[in-house]
Amino acid sequence: MFRLEAVLTEPVVVEILQQAVACALERFSLLHVEVKSGLFWNFLQNHVHPPIIESIDNEPCRLYSYRLYRILAGGRRLAFEVSHLLADGVGACEIFRTLLCTYYDKWYNAFFEKRRHWDEEEDWSSVISPYSQERPEEYEDAYLKYYKKGMRQPARLGKAFHFPEKRGHRYRLTRVYCTAKQLTHVAAAMSIGLSTFLCALSLYTCACCYPPAIRARHPLRSLYLINLRNFFYSATLRNFFLYVFPSIDYSLKEFSLEQIAHKIHEQLHVLLSREELQRYVSSYVHAEKNIFARMTPRFIKNLALKIPQYFEGERQFTLSCSNLGKIVLPSAVMSLVQDIAFFPPPSRVQGRSFCAVGYGSTVCLTTGRYIETDIYERTLVKILSGLGVSCTYYDW
Repeated sequence: MFRLEAVLTEPVVVEILQQAVACALERFSLLHVEVKSGLFWNFLQNHVHPPIIESIDNEPCRLYSYRLYRILAGGRRLAFEVSHLLADGVGACEIFRTLLCTYYDKWYNAFFEKRRHWDEEEDWSSVISPYSQERPEEYEDAYLKYYKKGMRQPARLGKAFHFPEKRGHRYRLTRVYCTAKQLTHVAAAMSIGLSTFLCALSLYTCACCYPPAIRARHPLRSLYLINLRNFFYSATLRNFFLYVFPSIDYSLKEFSLEQIAHKIHEQLHVLLSREELQRYVSSYVHAEKNIFARMTPRFIKNLALKIPQYFEGERQFTLSCSNLGKIVLPSAVMSLVQDIAFFPPPSRVQGRSFCAVGYGSTVCLTTGRYIETDIYERTLVKILSGLGVSCTYYDW
């Protein structure tokens, strides 16, 4: 599970939030499912159950076998956790925006005068109204829509550098709030985009934490998440993302941050072509269409797929890097929402994940880790401060 969390300017009123949750989440049928076990596959079955508001605890992004999303609240914090079985970051963001706006609507009506109807507000049109009809394209399988048969499979990669520290039992989160204007200025000075800069920054920070002999053992490789809606039209709220693997090899020579940024930029220029992405999409769907995979009983799949999952997935990258982009809310709602953070799903093999989300004039960089030491996070703040970016550091 991953989490979107908002800090409000006023304490959350649970009774009003319960009304908002019942109103807003009723709109999204993709949430009204549960996982069932079949002979060949696990599958999602329709199941309508009233959402329960839970208290925010110290164990975020936990994986539940029986729950695919959670609504949490406590003090001034309001959070939405969701499994990747239901939606990706973009789809979850749209649902969360609807929830925040619905809560504001009911909160304002409870404490102040009656507001105008949702549809009459000028800057609310970009938010999905809980009173609107659900569109079929919101839950379409966009991977299948853009599947092209007969494309060659992507090449398998070798082992990447992994954080050598021992993993603990607790999933720890660190938030670093940066001024968006300063961060964008640094990226522009290198003639690259902000997402590319953040990918380079995540790998360079990793390199700075270890001596040359250790970081040169294997390439530092990022699992860089791509929102495919930027390349193929789709209005789906379900998963429609892929990942590519930009990397840097310190066995060749030492690299500065700017050199890494330019190398990552060159690699992404090739990896993010429409043709290359379509190859990854087709590869993703091809695995599902494989007749042997479809006919193999589920309990055998669960055992047999652990080996290819390691060699085809977790073995190939050092850490994940995701930029959700800027979350935009109506001006009235922004007066109630102070800041927003995005918490990545945990990974015990990599030990650390890196993600970013923008809101207002700030960018929140979040790392999630099972590693007990915070040398990576402190090095990240040191690098940003050296670049002239103002930072505020919160460890949780």
